[in-house]
Amino acid sequence: MGHSYYYFTASLRMLSYEAEPPVTVESFLEECQRLLDARDYTLIYALLTEDDPQLKTRNALVHAWVQFNCQFRNELVWFRAGRLNKDPLLFMRGERSSDPSLIDKIHQAVKAANPLEAQKAIDKIIWQFLDELAVGQYFNVEFLCIYGLKLKMLHKNQEYHSSKGHEVFRELQAFELTQELFAATSDE
Repeated sequence: MGHSYYYFTASLRMLSYEAEPPVTVESFLEECQRLLDARDYTLIYALLTEDDPQLKTRNALVHAWVQFNCQFRNELVWFRAGRLNKDPLLFMRGERSSDPSLIDKIHQAVKAANPLEAQKAIDKIIWQFLDELAVGQYFNVEFLCIYGLKLKMLHKNQEYHSSKGHEVFRELQAFELTQELFAATSDE
């Protein structure tokens, strides 16, 4: 049986997809380091700071997240590589998702004409999955893992509306236009 973190989890502000993040990921991790068992902190730290979709863990919830995240990324790779006439197998890590509803949601999201709207739709799919994982998780490290992942997403969402986000958006638009022009000239 794992540790319970009643006071810490009860003190955290509720997260909403459309809201501003109440704290930074760094502040959250500092509090985790101060209040959590060393093994639980190490798990949360790895989950939030390492960009390895193949994180190894015995924690069932984190394992489910890692599986989902890997398959989700692979499905994005499959779709995006197909649009660029590239072999997706060169870029994938692990298996594609076998969940037809997830595949359909991802394909609908990435078909949006506006890259920002496509990214928001992708993020909402991830948020919904995290909500499903959160069912029945209270006061434990699993709850804190989900909280940290959502907090990280909220900070990423903030970047979309920053000057850096606008710059990236313009670069994506230029890249999309270049790809469309390249595809049109190669068809002739």
